[in-house]
Amino acid sequence: MAPGSQSRLHGIPVLLKDNIATKDKLNTTGGSFALVGSVVPRDAGVVTKLRKVGAIILGKASLGEWSHFRTSRGPLAWSARGGEGKPENTGQPNTGNHDIEETPVRSLIFGPYLPTSKRLGIVKFQLGHISKTMEASSTPRKKEGKPMSREGRAVSQGGQLLQSISNTCTLSYLALRAYRDFFGTFLFCSLKLFNFQVITIHWHLFATTWIFVQIYNLEIANIDVILNATLSGEATTLLAEFKISLNAYLKELVASLVRTLADVIAFNDKFSDLEMIKEFEQDIFLAAQAINGIGNTEKAALLNLAKLSRDGFEKVMKDNRLDALVTSGADAAPVLAIGGFLAISVPAGYDSSFLFPPLISVLIIAGILFFSTIDGEDFTIEETTIEEIRRAFTEDKLTSRQLVDFYLDRIETLNPLLHSVVEVNPDARDQADEADWERTSNRDSSSLGELHGIPVLLKDTIATKDKLNTTAGSYALLGSVVPRDAGVVERLRTAGAVILGKASLTEWYSFRALGHVPNGWCARAGQAANPYVPSGDPCGSSSGSAISVAANMVAVSLGSETHGSILCPADHNSVVGFKPTVGLTSRAGVIPILPRHDTIGTMSRTVSDAVYVLDVIAGFDPQDYEATKEAAKYIPVGGYKQFLNPDGLKGKRLGVVRNLFSSSLNKSSVIQAFERYLNTMRQRGATIVDNLEMANLDVIQNPARSGELTAMLAEFKVTLNDYLKELISSPVRSLADIIAFNQNNPELEKTAEYGQGTFIASEKTSGFGEKERLAVELMENLSRNGFEKLMMENELDAMVTPGTGAIPLLAIGGHPGITVPAGYDSDGMPFGICFGGLKGTEPKLIEVAYAFEQASFLDKMVDYALCSGGDENVNILLHRHTKAVFHSLPKQRPGTPMASSSLLSIPLLSSLTLILLLKISPGCLCHSIVGHNFSIKEATVHDLQLAFKQNKLTSRQLVEFYLREISRLNPILEGVIEVNPDALYQADKADYEREAKAPGSQSRLHGIPVLLKDNIATKDKLNTTAGSFALVGSVVPRDAGVVTKLRKAGAIILGKASLGEWSHFRTSRGPLAWSARGGEGKNPYTLGEPCGSSSGSSISVAANMVAVSLGTETDGSIICPASFNAVVGIKPTVGLTSRAGVIPISPRQDTVGPICRTVSDAVYVLDAIVGIDSNDNATIKASRYIPNGGYRQFLKVDGLRGKRLGIVRNPFFNFGDKTFLHQTFERHFKTLRQRGAILVDHLEIANIKTTLDYNLSGEETALLSEFKISLNAYLNKLVASPVRTMADVIAFNYKNPELEMIKTIDQEHFLSAEATNGIGKAEKAALSNLSKLSRDGFVKLMTKNKLDALVTPDFSVSSVLAIGGFPGVSVPAGYDTKGVPFGICFGGLRGSEPELIEIAYGFEQATMIRKPPPF
Repeated sequence: MAPGSQSRLHGIPVLLKDNIATKDKLNTTGGSFALVGSVVPRDAGVVTKLRKVGAIILGKASLGEWSHFRTSRGPLAWSARGGEGKPENTGQPNTGNHDIEETPVRSLIFGPYLPTSKRLGIVKFQLGHISKTMEASSTPRKKEGKPMSREGRAVSQGGQLLQSISNTCTLSYLALRAYRDFFGTFLFCSLKLFNFQVITIHWHLFATTWIFVQIYNLEIANIDVILNATLSGEATTLLAEFKISLNAYLKELVASLVRTLADVIAFNDKFSDLEMIKEFEQDIFLAAQAINGIGNTEKAALLNLAKLSRDGFEKVMKDNRLDALVTSGADAAPVLAIGGFLAISVPAGYDSSFLFPPLISVLIIAGILFFSTIDGEDFTIEETTIEEIRRAFTEDKLTSRQLVDFYLDRIETLNPLLHSVVEVNPDARDQADEADWERTSNRDSSSLGELHGIPVLLKDTIATKDKLNTTAGSYALLGSVVPRDAGVVERLRTAGAVILGKASLTEWYSFRALGHVPNGWCARAGQAANPYVPSGDPCGSSSGSAISVAANMVAVSLGSETHGSILCPADHNSVVGFKPTVGLTSRAGVIPILPRHDTIGTMSRTVSDAVYVLDVIAGFDPQDYEATKEAAKYIPVGGYKQFLNPDGLKGKRLGVVRNLFSSSLNKSSVIQAFERYLNTMRQRGATIVDNLEMANLDVIQNPARSGELTAMLAEFKVTLNDYLKELISSPVRSLADIIAFNQNNPELEKTAEYGQGTFIASEKTSGFGEKERLAVELMENLSRNGFEKLMMENELDAMVTPGTGAIPLLAIGGHPGITVPAGYDSDGMPFGICFGGLKGTEPKLIEVAYAFEQASFLDKMVDYALCSGGDENVNILLHRHTKAVFHSLPKQRPGTPMASSSLLSIPLLSSLTLILLLKISPGCLCHSIVGHNFSIKEATVHDLQLAFKQNKLTSRQLVEFYLREISRLNPILEGVIEVNPDALYQADKADYEREAKAPGSQSRLHGIPVLLKDNIATKDKLNTTAGSFALVGSVVPRDAGVVTKLRKAGAIILGKASLGEWSHFRTSRGPLAWSARGGEGKNPYTLGEPCGSSSGSSISVAANMVAVSLGTETDGSIICPASFNAVVGIKPTVGLTSRAGVIPISPRQDTVGPICRTVSDAVYVLDAIVGIDSNDNATIKASRYIPNGGYRQFLKVDGLRGKRLGIVRNPFFNFGDKTFLHQTFERHFKTLRQRGAILVDHLEIANIKTTLDYNLSGEETALLSEFKISLNAYLNKLVASPVRTMADVIAFNYKNPELEMIKTIDQEHFLSAEATNGIGKAEKAALSNLSKLSRDGFVKLMTKNKLDALVTPDFSVSSVLAIGGFPGVSVPAGYDTKGVPFGICFGGLRGSEPELIEIAYGFEQATMIRKPPPF
């Protein structure tokens, strides 16, 4: 019989009101469509308790929408999702045999229980006034036969209830007995009821077991005021409290369509039919939104409520020594509500229509307060188009100043998370004011430019002759002065646009080190984040331009493209990207790469916005004479807006070359969506010419083979040097200067991490020679015989592809392309449909793209109208941008400009990621530091140190952040046992040392908080207990060796992490992550198994409760939890790090290692903790493995190059050929090969089955004996301890069975270990066998095949590494179909840490798989 199965609610289904959160497949919506699809961070507290007692969550109950707080006018039981609830008219009661129906919970489990004597105060409540005393009637109608009022029937029913008690106790007994169990003493209706005149009812009690003492004629002072929400102040306080608390709730959601009350109001306005706004309005919402926090008025109202409660209900209860007050109906609600008192309502009967009187609204608000987004005008800026903005200007609903203020506020709010804006224009508001003045003083709006007053964000390679920098994201150009505006900027200013600022990008277009600089990263702005999937690729190089538009930080933006830099980020961020024909827009004043490919284009949310901007920026520019003169012939008379034709697909011939995407797009959801869209295009009149083939496609797609890279390397140097020389002033004047700058500023530019290999290769070129000429000629031939021939021979108007496969074709020929949002793949990543054409075919592409956009929008609206969700599907209506909420919602249908997903599946915990989008008030948790553009969450040690250096962060702020995170998350994840009370003091000390530039303050770990597994001793106020109560209060003689080294490096000891108790060596039967002190740790991705025994160390790092941590491993205790929690774990060679002061299992196998989010962080920690310790002799022998200069030097992006990696398929990769894991690791193998590794496949390890068998290998025999010996030695050295031997620990557990859960989690390993008698014959034989297995197995495999590492999945190799004391590194490798992380492990021979670090870091940088958990 399972523990807890005797709970009274075990197996009982429970229905929850739909405002009670459940972390499962159910929605929590308050009855509103606005919250459909939102993802809560955790179960509600009451749900956690229900699950704990074994209750079954049956579903969600309907309710008055938003708990009837949206409006005072709608039906009390109505919600948009649930409709209007109605009581069931059951007619006569069921008098049949006893069955499940109507059976109370208690009678299902226990026998009867009768309450003892209680004193009851009896009152009668009516609506808004005191009624006179009346005698209860036995009939629901008056004697004259006229129908009674609803109020009269309510009073009558109260009388009937009391009368019924005089006849029989059955009804009351059934209703009351269950509540007795919950509250301990019987309270029929406790504290805080409504003050009305008490009715006199004669109670005749025949049941001798029931004794009620009645108190009549009670009065509650000021009852009329209490019952009037306006007079009492309740309305005032609720409005303010609702706005504050709802906004806080919405911000904490992992994912949500709405993030504030204002968003909800806007949602309701946009979907007024869905939410029945015309019928029921939202007057309470509007009134609440108009409130600004708890001010003097609200404080006065709160004081008045407290006084009314104290002088009214509380006084009545105390003066009359009442146990309860009895009333009818729910009219007493305000009395109970204002004091927070409890009540129990019991069925009492039915009125003449078999319906009990309905509840009245708790709050009635008179009058309507009109709220609007902009200064009283009903206009919402988010997702608005240029045309809508222009109309709002004309109708005086919006000003340019308001628009700019909105976008600047969005940037301030979101940019610390998205890193998509490098800097904002300090003159943006002045430009907006000037535009407003021009608009008001010029009645002829037609004379104003097309973009007059519209803010535009520019990629930070597009020069502006103002206060903004133009730097390509690099510090090397910071402070340089350009000679003039770029050509496209001149046109924007002429059209009246407001230059809002500069967007981030992949630094130097990723051309600093192709393949090594992450998409979206630049030194000035940091790593940009995809607003849909934070761990997803934002693509580049125009990443910031796309992200900012997607996240409504600007209306439109400009990007540039040489090879995919517009089309790819547009595709990945669900926006429209338009790459024009080369020369159609001027490149003058734009930092160049390859002028024959470079082009300037637009990023926008709609095709029409893209065309508005294109019309402005296209045209001849004498500063880019040849290209713009040649392309000017393509510009149609009347511009491009004339081609915004909803029927633009009709008659168009569209080609499909499947080889462009069939291999790269392996997500079935994308391919399926593409096939649907092809059908849509056919239905709209297009002819699809399918299954076309293109000559030399494999060559075209490879820049090294096509000649593109050769041309780029030479032209980049030439054109960049020309650009730099034209600058009025600049810190650098040549590519060589930039290379030197990066070498001299490695921290600033992350030169060690990302390198500058492409820069160096470019610098080595010597102009445009014969090799380059041949490369250009090759590209021209490839384009002419490939894409151009295909288009002409098949008479195509455009080629259509999903994703980014067409980019190389369009790049090498300078052809145009436009990508349109098309949906989201199974991981939640956006994807687009790209339409590409020959030079000058922009008119046709616009017609096709616009018609597709409009057609797919209409199709999706039909989908919504027809959809019906199943058990795992949720019907939602999404505005396009609301998908950008830093999470992954699988299977979403596309959404541009408005999307509806008929089948938005949200599997349990599979698509969670917890990044808050909006500002959080000072009282709430904040991931960013106020006033500084720095986000702590997911920050690396390097990021933190740089923030320290730039005065963006202090160690105190960092520690406070982690302490808040622990307070918030640890009750759920249970990753931390205790925090260091001196942590903040240590942080202040670190800040002082840093400011004073004290010796050691430049250490990598100086001021960095570290969490220690709770078996690593600290000589401070922290306990060291291995998770057991047996060691609480013990005093260690000194810090553990690794702790001494951490303190020397300036690290802050944040606290102790939970673990599998006694490193999971007490028993083999208990949960891997359980300890008596810490509880059971939870995986932050799934709330499932986190593995152990260093579970807390991994959980805490994964969930951003600390930057880095230490764990220990005997066999798998670092590698396994690192794999399960998507973090990096390094298990060092035994002896490389000191074990002195660490509660042991086996000195032969024990090792201490770092657990971090990145390989570089793990290496920084490893560098700090390795080395000789006089208290651990093993460190002397292992010190020979430590390289001069430490391990940091092996963080090489190309670390995989030349490495020989072994693969033992059996037993490590026996997944099955078609399984998800098999496919994933095959992709990883391909990546390893592509990065230069040599894979030696299909190897075998001798006696591997024996090695992996804990019993057969002899490992268990050896460990049991070693554990007893080493643990007793450790305990004996303690200065003070409740236990001194293993026998003492066993005895403690038996004496404290509930504390240590001995009955459910035994101590069989302890008992077996205690029964050993040192290292005897059996143990020696076991040790000898372990050595032989290691020597003949792993060692022989590695040496014979000259391997640098063995590659294995997850933690399966742990025993192989454990028995020989070998090192291993686990790196995140993916997430399975249930969202559970898994790792890839690289294991090597003793002392091979340098090679393993190179391999692990190379793999990590090539894949960048880790993503934050939802917590």
